[in-house]
Parts: sequence; C-alpha cells; structure tokens
Amino acid sequence: MSIPLTMRRATPADKEAICAIATAIDPHDWLPNAFEWAVGLKEPDGLFVGEMEGRVVACYVMDVPRPGEGFLFGMRVDPAVQNAGVGSAFVPLQIEEARKQGIRNLFLTSAYLNFRAHHLVEKFGFHKRGEVVVWPDITDVKLTGAPVKARPARPDDLPKIEPFRRLHMGDVAPSQFSAYTFVTLAEEDWALDGLWVVDGADGALDGLMLTSRQPEYLVIRRLEGSLEAAEDLLRVAAAKLRSEGLKSMEIGLPTRCEVLLAPLGLDPRKPDRWFLFQRKM
Repeated sequence: MSIPLTMRRATPADKEAICAIATAIDPHDWLPNAFEWAVGLKEPDGLFVGEMEGRVVACYVMDVPRPGEGFLFGMRVDPAVQNAGVGSAFVPLQIEEARKQGIRNLFLTSAYLNFRAHHLVEKFGFHKRGEVVVWPDITDVKLTGAPVKARPARPDDLPKIEPFRRLHMGDVAPSQFSAYTFVTLAEEDWALDGLWVVDGADGALDGLMLTSRQPEYLVIRRLEGSLEAAEDLLRVAAAKLRSEGLKSMEIGLPTRCEVLLAPLGLDPRKPDRWFLFQRKM
C-alpha cells in the first residue's frame, strides 16, 4: 500500500511540529536549537518536511557543499507514525530532490547500531563506505611544541601522495567546510594550500595531513602515515589553532585512523561515530 506522503521545503511555521518530532525521539536532540539555521538555508541546501494529510510527520536536511555533491542528515520520523512505511516513502523523495539539484554523489551517515536505518537506506541504493569518527568543536588541544619534520607540501610531493589517496575510504573525505559533511575528493582538494607532509625514507612520504581553514576553525580532512609522522603533523594543526586566532578544530576520519589522534589527548567518549553511506546517482 502506498503512503500518501508529500514533501516540501520547511517554513518557520513548521517549527513547532519539527521540534515536537525531534524531542519525542530524543529530548536532547540538536535539531530544535538549530531550527532557525536550518530553515534559513538557501537552495540547493535546505530543511525539508514530509506531510501526510496536511500534517508534518518527518523532516531532513540536505547540504550541497559543492556542485554534484550532496549530504543528507537530520532525518526524523514522528514516532506516532513509525512502522507505517513513512521512512520507505520519504527516502525516495529525498533522492529525487537531490537528483533535481544535479547531485551525482549522495552521502549520509547513520549511527553504528541503527540497523533499521542501515537496511532502509541500503534498500534504496545506498552502499556502506566505511566507519567514520567525527570530533567536533575541539578547543582544548594539549599537544604543544613545534613540529620537527612536518612541512608544507611542494609540487614535487604530489606524485608521492598517490599511495595515501588509495588508503581507507579512498576518494571520500570530509568537505572543506565541515568534518560532518562528506564528499568525493577531487583534484582541487589536493591543492598545496592546506596539505602538509612528513618525509620518509627513500624519497617517499611518511605521512600527510589535509586541512581546510575556515574563518573561525580548522578542519582536518585526512591524516595518514606513521604514529610519529601523525604527531608531528598534529603539532602543525595545534600551532595554527593557537597562532591564527581560530576558535576550534574539527576532525573527520575513518575510524581505523583514530589511533593517530592519540597525541591530542582527546576524550574518547566525545566523538560521533557513524557508518558512512554513499549513493551514486
């Protein structure tokens, strides 16, 4: 039986309904506090709602960090209509909206143990790319001291980074804007600005770090190599945080790279841990 679900962009008038859905799922949900930001997003980004018979029963946010790349997050379904097929009706509408916006690669994240959501998105063509860990709003970095071997990348280093580009999730990494939003890495992402390396033996590289500087924060998008190289590269990031007037740092990495962050002394209970899914349109 088909579900009479329609979808549209949210308006300020939807705040009460969206907040009620979010807090019914989790009293501490972040979405109510971010509603004004989300509803104010401009096309192609946006906060969308699903309606049944004129009542808001679901919502989600779409972020388009660059042309052709889309990221879905914040999907909520009213517990009062769960098990009624709303999710199965809502996901295809999200995919169609992404297609209208010219998105070729569509990403989303889902909590480790949310098996029901994993099955739902896989049913509609999303494939699991791997496990990711995201550290938001890092302000207290205990790592001190100047880097010893880390240096800005040079043009002649670019051929040497090829082995690192194939590691872990390969061509997928956080966007230049946020550790929460994942994209397919393009050649312009590997520009020398924001790329740091550590030399190894026989002319190879022992490690690399790909960063993006935003007005108030630094995003670490990739960290690869030995533990020693990673510590030296992280000293670069820590020094930037202190010397360039940045308020915080965000880090998004495959879970298997989390060990490389040990020198920062981060609380292991603080990061968000997800499975990353991708759908090629």
